[in-house]
Formats: sequence, structure tokens, C-alpha cells
Amino acid sequence: MTEKHLPAGTQRLLGRLVRTVSEVLLGRLFGVLGLFAQWRRPAHSRRPAPQRILLLRFGLLGDAVLWIPALRAARRLFPKARLEAVVSTYQYAVLSRFTYVDRFIVRDTDHFTRPVAWLRPTTWRSFVALVRLLRRRRYDVVLSCYGRMGARLALLSGAPLRYGYRDEADPRVLTHALPGGRYQEPLHEAAYNVRVVSAAASAAQPGSADDRPADDLSLTFPLMAAERQRAAVLLAGVPHGVSLVAIHPGAANGAAKRWLPERWAHVADTLAGEGVQVALLGGADERPLVERIVAAMRHPALRLEGATSTPGELAAVLARCHVVAAGDTGPLHLAVALGRPVVAIHGPTDPQLTGPVPGARAHVLRTAIPCSPCYNLRAPADCPLGHTLCMRLLPAEQVVTAIRAMLGPHPLAPLHRRG
Repeated sequence: MTEKHLPAGTQRLLGRLVRTVSEVLLGRLFGVLGLFAQWRRPAHSRRPAPQRILLLRFGLLGDAVLWIPALRAARRLFPKARLEAVVSTYQYAVLSRFTYVDRFIVRDTDHFTRPVAWLRPTTWRSFVALVRLLRRRRYDVVLSCYGRMGARLALLSGAPLRYGYRDEADPRVLTHALPGGRYQEPLHEAAYNVRVVSAAASAAQPGSADDRPADDLSLTFPLMAAERQRAAVLLAGVPHGVSLVAIHPGAANGAAKRWLPERWAHVADTLAGEGVQVALLGGADERPLVERIVAAMRHPALRLEGATSTPGELAAVLARCHVVAAGDTGPLHLAVALGRPVVAIHGPTDPQLTGPVPGARAHVLRTAIPCSPCYNLRAPADCPLGHTLCMRLLPAEQVVTAIRAMLGPHPLAPLHRRG
């Protein structure tokens, strides 16, 4: 029996076992490497301003969007330094449209964070090649905004100064460890990223922290003309003046973040019956999920799953919507960056940490039960108890009400009622 044929509970148990064993072994290894680096590091009372800075934050679409404030802060706080960043293909598609970073090193970083992937020689070859490249770049400072893997890569880069969170790194790996870590206090993910940048700037320029605009967590997302044109083609069938609501029912990082398809179907069907045009979004791999939703609906919906091939095209569609409803996903944060009103459904994740950034036009829905939120960075967002009650207990009508409220007194929707 192969791994994919094992029961889901057994697969989760094996995954946790592999992660635990690998983290223990890697933790000890990098603890020794950190001690060695600490011993070799010369004692300097004062270092010159950094000339070359590396920024690290692995992840998917939402992680890239929530990294934007930190990159903006780094550019403003280190105006003369050369900023470089290791990013995934997803991240590059988002961040390359900004001018904050001088050079992006694009790599498939997803497999670096999966313990099972390290059993493949290709993962080791890719990682070693990346480490060699970073060492040749001779960075002065590395800012790690992503857990142990980010801190380990910072150490291997050879940079003399390494910033990150103490509880997200092995002992002695970081030269400047900020206290605590994510999920230990109700501070938004974007603010955690900015804190790392601010700490490095304070060390490099002591005494000038009061003048730094490092608390700006606002999001932006510029669109290209070709992306707007693609959105116009996809939405050409939407009548002018009709309320347009986008629903993104999927979530890449764990099944527990996905609300029930039949609930989404009830929401979409109710809105469509009131004259609202509903657009169902998602990747091509989420087509079965969208089909389940459509099969449970009586009214038609605009199916756009797989229709957008880049984050920019997706963003251009979201920019045309009056409201965007989704779980804790990248498209939701993208909608916030575009200034769209959003309805966010949270279950295993804490909206204070990974929800819409402060100041967003957002209505956050969450059912408070004792075991929620349970998600942390160590594993995908799958329910450890197997019941996903935090999502199942949220009624569909509550989401409908929230979307109606975000639409506001829109005079056009009632004109399209039938019957």
C-alpha cells in the first residue's frame, strides 16, 4: 500500500512524525552550526551601514501580499542599500511589480518547507545551489521573516548579521533575535514582518527610530493594462450596473480553511436570486470544488475557475467586483490590496494574525470554539481533530447577511429580481 492510499488520519500522523523527527535532527545540527558561526564571528562594536541586504519570506500568494509592507519599509529605512530577496514563482508574480527590491532570486522554495521533499536528491541539489549563490553575494544583513527554514538559510548565507524571531529559529543561528514569534501575541502577520525590518534599521541607525514610518501596513497592488483587458473579456457578459460579488471557495494551505461547498452554494444561490451576479473563482485544480457548488445551485453563476493564469489577471477581476468573499486565502488579501470590500471566513486561523490588514474594508466571520484557532506555521491547516467544527458551525445566512451589508444600499440589485 502506497502513501497516497493510506487513510487520511494515518497520512496526517505520518506527516507529523516525519516533521517532528526532522525538526529535532535539523535543530541540533543547526544549533551546532550556529555555535560555530558565533565562535568565528569577530567582535565589532560598530559596523558600517549595510550595503547589501537579503530578505527571506517563503510562502504562497497571500504571504507575498502581506510581505509588501515589510519590503516597503526596508526600502524607506535603507534607501542606499541594495535589497535582494529569495522568492517563489508565486511571490515573484506579485512583488516584481513593485520597485522596493533591486533583485529577486526566483526559486521553487515550496519543497524546502516540506520534510518529505528532503528525501529526494533534487531538493538537496536545488538547496545547495541556492546556498552557494547566496554566499557569493556576500550579504551584510539577512532579514528572515519565515521561521526556522528562513533562519537556517540566513546562517548558511554567511551574512555576519542575521535578524529574525527567537522562537522561530534554532539556538544561536540568529545574531539578533527578536523576542517571541508568530502566534504568541495578537499581532498581524504584516506587522511581524515589518518588526524584523525595523529592528535591523534601529541597530544600524540608533536613535532615529521615531522618524521611521515602519508601522504602515497598508496594501496596494498596481494593475497592468493587459491584465485589465483580460478582466474586461472575462466579465464582458456581466450587465452594466449589476452588483458583482466574487466568491473564492478554495484554499491552498490546508483543507480546514475551506468552508463547506453546500454553504457557498446557498450563499451564491441566494444572492443570484436577488439579482446579484456571482462569479466563482479558483485555480484549474479547484474545478471539482466549483462544480459541487454549481450543482447545488438553482440560479446560474459566472464560472471563472482556471480562467486567470496569473495573480495579476486574478487581481484585475477582483478589482471589478463590488464584494469579495473567501476564506483565509491569498485572493482575499489581494482583494484588500485592491481596496475591495471583503467578507472573510476564518476557522483554524486567527483573523487578528492572518486576517485582513487593519484598516481594510472587511467583515470577518468566525465561530469561536475552544479548539480554534489551532493553526501555526509547522503544518498545513488541517483539522487535528478531524471535525472542522469551527467551519461547520458557521451558518450560510450569516455570510449572506455580511455580503449584503458590504454591498450597502446598492439600488441596482433589487431591480433584477424575478417573479
